[in-house]
Amino acid sequence: MDGLGNGVRVVIHQGDLFASTADGTLVRVALSDGRLVWRVGTAIASGWVWATPSGVLVDSGAVRAGVALPLASVTLERARVRGRVELGRCDASEVQVGAQRALVTPGADGTFTLEVETVGFLGVHASRTMLDESESEPPCPESTFVVALDGSGEYTAALSACCDGTGRRSL
Repeated sequence: MDGLGNGVRVVIHQGDLFASTADGTLVRVALSDGRLVWRVGTAIASGWVWATPSGVLVDSGAVRAGVALPLASVTLERARVRGRVELGRCDASEVQVGAQRALVTPGADGTFTLEVETVGFLGVHASRTMLDESESEPPCPESTFVVALDGSGEYTAALSACCDGTGRRSL
């Protein structure tokens, strides 16, 4: 099935395939016809998938999210996430902010807007883009903010994308 990306973990249960994707989405696919039944945001990238007759659980080893079964369909929400990335010593052009398949570069002041269609939880990530090999600054870990979608359509997030030169976040 197109669009699932790399890093997918799957389980087959009662005629359906349940997959946890690298963008933090749990999808249900009917094996009989390959139809996408639903997708729900978990904010857990490529977690282990466990299915029982009463539910499906995605497990990262530290965090878990699940869906009660049976769940025949979901209504996706058009969510707009506005926020600010603390840029520290970085230029905005060196930073990317993403959620699921949406990816943006923040404005010079660190502000950003992402728009996605999903339901459940949404993981919003900020990171510094790849540096030239000649730069000696240690890599900075990705910053993540989890948004619990409540149907309002408008959300905020605050992230940090750059380090202080020692590998520590600049918050």
